[in-house]
Amino acid sequence: MKQLILMTLTFCFSLGFSQTEYIKVDSKILEETRQIKVQLPRNYKKNANKSYPVIVTFDGDYLFEPVAGISDFYSYWDYIPEVIVIGINQAGYRMEDGQKDDSKGYPKDKGVKFYDFVSLEVMKFVYENYRASPFSVIVAQDYMADFASYFLIQENPVFRGYINLSPDYTTKNISRLNDAFEKSKHQVWYYLATAENDIESLKNKIRQANAQFSLVENKRFHYYYKDVEDADHFSMVTIALPRALQNIFSLYKPISEKEYQDQLLKADDYVEYLIRKHETIYELYALEIDYRVNDLMLIDKAIKKNKKFELYKDLSKLAEDKMPKTVLGNYFRGRYFEEIGKPKKAMRSYQNAYGLEEAGGITNDVVLDKAEYLKETFGY
Repeated sequence: MKQLILMTLTFCFSLGFSQTEYIKVDSKILEETRQIKVQLPRNYKKNANKSYPVIVTFDGDYLFEPVAGISDFYSYWDYIPEVIVIGINQAGYRMEDGQKDDSKGYPKDKGVKFYDFVSLEVMKFVYENYRASPFSVIVAQDYMADFASYFLIQENPVFRGYINLSPDYTTKNISRLNDAFEKSKHQVWYYLATAENDIESLKNKIRQANAQFSLVENKRFHYYYKDVEDADHFSMVTIALPRALQNIFSLYKPISEKEYQDQLLKADDYVEYLIRKHETIYELYALEIDYRVNDLMLIDKAIKKNKKFELYKDLSKLAEDKMPKTVLGNYFRGRYFEEIGKPKKAMRSYQNAYGLEEAGGITNDVVLDKAEYLKETFGY
């Protein structure tokens, strides 16, 4: 590393089995030593060939722990992907780090250096030392949340996702952001939150900003807004963060009941819908994830509900390709042959499923019973 001299101060296990490192950074840009925190996913060592999205938090001295904890919890339940969380500690440096020229509204002096420190040193360190995917998110509050705007208004933003907790917007940055959202040629996720009992001046500016941002018409701009009830400037953080992470990674999570009702059932081809969902996850988040048994069983449910039995053929091929050790490929093929009036082929498909791994409630007894039923019914 040319830019950084790194010293691992402490290595410990926190948040279950997630790994957290505390690292001293001797920054050539800032000309001082700073501290960052790094939390790796629970399965980071186990999945040696896997890359992970990155979440960077400003004010890591107090924001890192809630971001890391909520990320760990949600990734455990597969609501969001496992992520690498980076916290930049700013205690004693915060006002200098976010230094701006009041007349021009852009970073100046130490603020310019801090911007470069994040872009050129911290992110470079992350990508050189960890298996980080190209998808990165930044989390910040009030003063530093406004500073995060400068990353977004660049032609090629360092970050794709922005979680802004009660940002202390300048009027110029609201206008610049609105222009950037309208003209963006990249996918951008932007989450904005205030609270019922937030600092009054901040809350008013945030609501004004929301009035503008909500009118932006750009399919690449994914915008979410939350006005948290019965919360103040600080208590809103742990309420807004879970929703923010779910919104930014909304396409990642398994098919929910709402998605099933509102989108899957309305699709012309349920199997193609699932394949396209995975392609989109890869395109947007740079993540190649395993197919989920629950998603395949929802396709099965949709096929039966709307009697689109011809889709069982494609579903069986998908299951065989993605879950070759399970009963699902042969089971779905058996369902296909049953519905098109070829019971002998259906029986053989069920028999071929016997002995494979059970999945989605389809046990060896289920496929054996179906094979026996067809054998007795048709006299094979």
